[in-house]
Amino acid sequence: MDENNKKLQREIAKDKIQVILSGIAVAVLIVMELYIMINFASNFMFMAVGILLMIVALFFLISAILDMSLKSKDMEAQKYEEIYNAQKASYLVIKRVLMKWMSV
Repeated sequence: MDENNKKLQREIAKDKIQVILSGIAVAVLIVMELYIMINFASNFMFMAVGILLMIVALFFLISAILDMSLKSKDMEAQKYEEIYNAQKASYLVIKRVLMKWMSV
């Protein structure tokens, strides 16, 4: 389980980098789009290309955020499962000791 947890943490780190890069790309594309709207108002083709690039960058941003959320939930579920299994093992050990004590 620990190896799987480390793998998830590495993937979350990659997703964080993707969020940062795509966030920067969206910010730059917004500024670029404003520049195009102000200076080349009659050229709709440049605006369409800018909006298309912005949609792609937003897709990567949202995808990375959702991946991070799902992976962190998976890590929490694994932790809860480990705690549950430890409690179950503790209960069985206590039950066995108590049964031995009662039979003596």
